[in-house]
Amino acid sequence: MSFHSPKNRFRVELNYAQPIEGIGSASSFTCNEMDANEKHPHPMIQHHIEQAGRNGVALSVKWLENKATHPAFDWVEMKSYTIEPQNA
Repeated sequence: MSFHSPKNRFRVELNYAQPIEGIGSASSFTCNEMDANEKHPHPMIQHHIEQAGRNGVALSVKWLENKATHPAFDWVEMKSYTIEPQNA
């Protein structure tokens, strides 16, 4: 399934504390499974954690779940956290 499929159950919003050249300041994707925990992030999140670390900026991560049935949407925030550059 596509990383941006509307049929996916979760949406992840990623925001860098500062824009990164060639990337920008925000990204998002959808998926069907949440992280087991913050120590074992989804591969897409891990990629952005590494980008943030290389560039010395914090990364905010927000997980939302679609509580409605496709094609309707009712995105509800499930969890959010910030990863500081020294932890990235």
